[in-house]
Order: sequence, then C-alpha cells, then structure tokens
Amino acid sequence: MPSLSLPSPWSDLVEAYGGKKSFAKMIEVNESTVYRWAHRRTRLSKIIRRELIRLAEEKGIELNLANR
Repeated sequence: MPSLSLPSPWSDLVEAYGGKKSFAKMIEVNESTVYRWAHRRTRLSKIIRRELIRLAEEKGIELNLANR
C-alpha cells in the first residue's frame, strides 16, 4: 500500500501510537479508514469520536473533532 499522508494533528496522533499500521490495528480499522477520517471523507461515529479524543488526550495532543 502506498504511503498515505495525514494532516496535523492526525499525523501526530498516529505517530504517537507507533505509525499508521499499528494505530489502525489498535483501533481495529483499516489504514485507509484512518486516512478517510483525517481527510473528512468519512463521518465519525460518536463512539469512535470519543475514543479518538481519549487517545489524543492520553498523549497530550489536541484533536478537535467537535464538528465531525
């Protein structure tokens, strides 16, 4: 799979958890799903939004998903 770049702060979040592959595996989604979320091509469910915010806060990263 070609490398998919992510905008900040998504790139910071993903790197804080070991990169795209390990982050996607940890939250049990495909790498391309993370890419679609980061680029606003797919809407986030309330459950995954809360989990992403929790993971970001755990690493001290501000991930504003309020309007998602």
